[in-house]
Amino acid sequence: MSNNRYREFFQNLRISQRRLWRLVWPIQWNLFFKPNDVWKAINFASYPFKFSIIIFLLTSILSFFFFYNSLYAISSYSIPAKTGYLEEGLLGLNRSDIANFNPLLTANSDYERRITALLYHPLYRVNLPNFNSNQTDIEIQPVLLSQAPKWIDGENPDVSNRFRRLRMVLRDDIKWSDGKSISIEDVKTTLEKLKDKDANAEFSPNLQEITLEETGQKNTFDLVSPKPAPQLLYNANFSPVPKDIFFSQSISQIAQSASKFPQVTSGFYIFATSPTTLISDPRNPSADKKPNPFIDNRTGVIQSIILERNPYQNITNSVPYIQYYIFQRYPKFKADLSTDPQSASGASDFKNSLEDSFLGNRTSLFFRSTISWIDSDLSSETVKQTLKSEQKTIPTNTYYTLFLKAQNGTYLVNKTLRKYILCNLRESNIYNSLGTISQSNLIAVNKAKMLIPPQLQSSKEVDCGVNTSDIISKMDKKTYTLKSGDLNSGNKIFFGNKQISLVLVSNSQDRIIASKIQDVLRNSGFIVDIIEPDQVEKQGTNSAFLYLYPITTASPDVYNLFSKKAQNIIGSNANTDLNPLEDLLLDYRNSKFSESSRAKLADFLAESMTSMTLFQGKDEFNYSPKVFGMDEALPDFSTMTYDIYNFLPKWYIEKETKSKIFG
Repeated sequence: MSNNRYREFFQNLRISQRRLWRLVWPIQWNLFFKPNDVWKAINFASYPFKFSIIIFLLTSILSFFFFYNSLYAISSYSIPAKTGYLEEGLLGLNRSDIANFNPLLTANSDYERRITALLYHPLYRVNLPNFNSNQTDIEIQPVLLSQAPKWIDGENPDVSNRFRRLRMVLRDDIKWSDGKSISIEDVKTTLEKLKDKDANAEFSPNLQEITLEETGQKNTFDLVSPKPAPQLLYNANFSPVPKDIFFSQSISQIAQSASKFPQVTSGFYIFATSPTTLISDPRNPSADKKPNPFIDNRTGVIQSIILERNPYQNITNSVPYIQYYIFQRYPKFKADLSTDPQSASGASDFKNSLEDSFLGNRTSLFFRSTISWIDSDLSSETVKQTLKSEQKTIPTNTYYTLFLKAQNGTYLVNKTLRKYILCNLRESNIYNSLGTISQSNLIAVNKAKMLIPPQLQSSKEVDCGVNTSDIISKMDKKTYTLKSGDLNSGNKIFFGNKQISLVLVSNSQDRIIASKIQDVLRNSGFIVDIIEPDQVEKQGTNSAFLYLYPITTASPDVYNLFSKKAQNIIGSNANTDLNPLEDLLLDYRNSKFSESSRAKLADFLAESMTSMTLFQGKDEFNYSPKVFGMDEALPDFSTMTYDIYNFLPKWYIEKETKSKIFG
């Protein structure tokens, strides 16, 4: 009896539950078990149920989507893809700007240096600090060597026998792009070729007396100098070339032969080639094949150069991702100036402006060293806005330096007069007198650091006094006189009965700076003429010269700038003749550029007033959004413009996804 009551209770409960369910959701649930009648069941359902079904389906789809993405993100990751091409736009270019890409030959332009740096690795790199900052450490980074070069005799008690034997050890895993091993014989051939008077001027003067001796140990050799040569450590980082190709050729033959477009290299890239000498352009594979480099037959100007990733990478832990590196000439910057007078042949791709190409997402990178663009209308901001590009600007170790010297062998007239000249220039603040665009292309040097070479920066400051005219009052009044002029002419400084005349030597592209210097010196009482370097020999024997040049301070050694034998400033022989300076320079070298010797040399140069540093140059990188990894890869400063390619393996164009599970 009791069991019947329980059964009746549960039966009534189920009936009540079904009635309640039908009241809330009046649906014919049995239809859901018949696939053909599912739509009828939904159709007969109430609107609240239909709305709930829609919400349920949307929630399920979104949940699955987020779950899939989360699972995908957890189980995979993105990496740079080893593919694609990067096009670097070269603005302008004349026939002589790019003619060869061989480290045995002197580069005609920065364009050539940069392309050659992609084709050939050096024995080692010298990574120098920014001499105008507080960074002072120099890093020697082996590339084709297994370790940094080291002096075998650097601690020799006999000072005259120090720094004469520099030991190097080649890596045993390095290869040319044809698969052959790079050997000591290749290095020896390169060294001998670089001694030629017509060879690469960056190395030839420093290697004339250097010989190579094998030690008998595997891959080990010494560079030997007949006298102490501590600077050799910074000057022997040349790039070897293959002996098999160049041993029987002279430098003049190499310059005239096809070897100037090398097919066997050691660097990140090789010249893209084919058996027919015609190649497909990666930018337009379906187009007709063409020679590489592609040259305008009418003008002889190279229009494009296609480099392909070297199949044998010698820096195995730093292989470039980009398959093709392409250099393309653009004759003009902006579209409204894009007519190319050198391209009457009608090839339309030559007539594009750099702006057109950037905005059309063809060009990926436009690099420029702004020291060459001082008086152009292209400010950093103009370039960035016109190209709609990302931009990073980096200070360099290239400085505008003013040297003082008299052609007849005496040093510009008088030390007090030199101080008067340099202090007037320093206090006049030439940087502020430049136009906005020129200012944007240069970096002002701290006034306290102007009168000491950047390699020798010290805490010492040169005191110019409260009024620079007070300096003149301390000169020998029997020899020099200062005469006050009228309102229009200003003061005039006389040597005896003749107003002192100065000759400012400057390259034409630096005329805007030279003109500002001329204005300051004229207002200071001098007659000042500006001439080109090739006009120096035509001047009078007693002319007092000032030389204005952009100097790349690629070494802590300032011997090549200030010694009696210094002749490396654009061939103008703007060296000094101060005997005490020569001794200090040699002491600085022999001490391996020690702090104490650096201080003595800095004090002397500050006291003798021989030069001043006006401005610092900068490198500018403008790149499109399709280039990844460049911003974080670029250095904080650069010594040479081709230093940018040390970081090339971090750049990439495309990404690919890898599974953490399946690899």
